[in-house]
This record gives sequence, C-alpha cells and structure tokens, in this order.
Amino acid sequence: MALVPRRIVVSRSVPVVASAPAGKCRVISSKAARLIVCRASSTSTNAAAGPRIDPATVEKLPSHAWWPERLAKLQASDAVSVVGPQEAYDMHKEGKAKIVDVRGEVDFEESRIEGSENLPYLIADKNKARWFVGMMLCTKGGFKGRNDDFVAQFEQRFPDKKAPVLVACRRGGELSGTPVTRGDDGRLVYPEGATSYVDPTQSQSLYACYELMQAGYEDLRIIDGGIVQWFYDELPYEDNPFDFKFHPTILPGIVFQLVVVEFAVVQANLKFASQHPEYGVPIYYKWMDAISAMLSGGGGGGGG
Repeated sequence: MALVPRRIVVSRSVPVVASAPAGKCRVISSKAARLIVCRASSTSTNAAAGPRIDPATVEKLPSHAWWPERLAKLQASDAVSVVGPQEAYDMHKEGKAKIVDVRGEVDFEESRIEGSENLPYLIADKNKARWFVGMMLCTKGGFKGRNDDFVAQFEQRFPDKKAPVLVACRRGGELSGTPVTRGDDGRLVYPEGATSYVDPTQSQSLYACYELMQAGYEDLRIIDGGIVQWFYDELPYEDNPFDFKFHPTILPGIVFQLVVVEFAVVQANLKFASQHPEYGVPIYYKWMDAISAMLSGGGGGGGG
C-alpha cells in the first residue's frame, strides 16, 4: 500500500511531516502534541520516487526521524547518481551539463566553481527571531531555512527534466552511506566507524535532489565532495573556499560577543584575580586587541 507524505501543522506553527496509508488515518503521539493524520487515496505512482508530490507541498528539511526513508528512495532511484569532480568538469566543459550550486547566495559569492549557476536551497529564515539569533552567533546571512520556491524556480530556469544536471554544494554528501538514526530512547545512533558527528548522508545537494526527483527530473548528478573536493583536485574555481572573508552580516555578532565576553567573562575573571592575587598572574586585556583578533579570524581577546 502506497505511503503518501502529508504535511501538517500543530498549534505552535511547527511543520510536521508524517505518512499514512492511502485512504486511512494514523495517530501520532509525542510530548508536544497528539496528531491524527488522514490522507485520501492517491492514483499517481512512481516506482523510483514514490507518489508524485506538488512542489508546493514537498517535505521540509529532513530530520533523523524520517530522512533514512527518503535516503533509501534516493539510493533506489535511477534519477540520482554521484560523479567525481573531474567527470563533472569534463561534462560541463563539453557543454553536456550545467552545474547548479545550491548553497546560499553569500557562500556562492565568496567562492564557487567556475561557470556554475546559483539557485539556493536554503535562504534567510522567515522566522525573524531565529534569523536574528544566527546574526548574533556570527553566522553569515543569519540562520537559514528551506527555500519554499526552490523547485518552482528550478523548473523555471532548467525546464528540460531529461537533461543531465550537475548539483553542487560545499561537501556533496554520501548517497551510498548509512544515515544517522534516532533510537527508541531518543538518542542518535551513528553508523559503525563514524568519525564525525555530522551525518554524511545529509547535505544541501541530497535534499535538493530528493525534491527535484519528486518533481520529475530524471538525470541529477551530485558532485562528489562538493566544492571542497573540487578545490582539492585543482579544477577551475573562483576564489579560495578556505579564505576567511568578512561579511557585514557578522558585524552585529562580533559586537554582541565582544560585549558578552568583556562583561560576562573577562571582567569577572579580572575581578576574581584582583581579589585573589595568590591564584593568578597579572592579566592585560585591551578592547582593540580583542577586536583585531576577531576580525583577523584569530578568535578571542588578549591578542595572545
């Protein structure tokens, strides 16, 4: 029986994704809410991607709770594959495929594959509170959220769904990897041999290809290792992706963190040191030293 994805919204306006057998209802319980999900029967099917979904109703960003199921569809599909940077470069050079960089505009402006086009999968978060928090944490452009118009924009710019498309992001993502899952106790379960807390199967390229596959694109090719591997392979690029580049959107965060560091950390330690000289050594701290260190990418204050 086909599973038909259905997006529902709880009273707190938090998007939730669930699946229910066609024509039936499923009860989902959690600490946050109790939800009853119903879905009418669907007659549209696709062996590789499952039921076709209108671009306006595709799922939100994957979570550990349901991304493994979506990844399995990607792995089983003939529409999505992975190519090495050299093969991608040859295809692009010969005019056989376009390279679409799905990173944000700020990242694309700072460094990119030569000749690539930008169509962001993530854009500035519509929740201004979350976006502002990102600014305070020195995240360039603030925190990001899914671009709800991504598929529609992609279809407008690249209408030929049979033509090969090379999809790039910073790290590419592992299509054949094992995803991080969540156990019955709520803890994350990492695959055996994992060397990082980052799930290698989750990337902007994979997210984008999952939605484009649902929209009917038949030849999506993820560049293995993304722009980072492209750079390591010394293929043509514009601007070094590892060079620190100042962006105006991180300035509020720099000022905010300097104030927090100055009054919540430095001043408290200076006060303690002045009251208990037997426990420490003289500390010399200057505001301008801290500002210079942060702007140069050196981190905290003191200039040491």
